[in-house]
Amino acid sequence: MFKPGRRIWLDISSSNFPAPRRNTNTGGFIAHQSIDDAIVATNRIMHGPDHASSSSCP
Repeated sequence: MFKPGRRIWLDISSSNFPAPRRNTNTGGFIAHQSIDDAIVATNRIMHGPDHASSSSCP
């Protein structure tokens, strides 16, 4: 919960940010893949009462 008027910063990443490692999004061994094997990731932010961030949320 946040007090009214408060803001948060949210960074969405398909890798293990902030480590400078690439993620080809294939599930394979990155060391064995080239940039040509990479797949563009689609990230979604789910929010609202049906998408609690933890099981302890009401």
